[in-house]
Amino acid sequence: MSDKGPYECQPPLPNKEKTKPEEGELQKLASRVSQLEGLTESLAIVVQSLNEYRQINDTNVNELRTKLKETIVSVERLAKGHSFGNLGLPSLEAWNNQE
Repeated sequence: MSDKGPYECQPPLPNKEKTKPEEGELQKLASRVSQLEGLTESLAIVVQSLNEYRQINDTNVNELRTKLKETIVSVERLAKGHSFGNLGLPSLEAWNNQE
């Protein structure tokens, strides 16, 4: 018994004779390849849709951020005593009449 440790080499496997694949096996492989191609196309479509959805969401988020900043600035102006008219908003009476 030799003491080679965990890296002991395994003897090479004997060469098997190469045989011609059966017709049924080729059909199965062709079918599987076709299925995988279809799945790949489907995944590409899903990825494209998700990217478009993400871009739309990014646009919406940026628009909401802008509107939020505008609202914060308007509220700060109101807190400093500016009137609704100076902010480009309808008067308080107009707001009350809309209810």
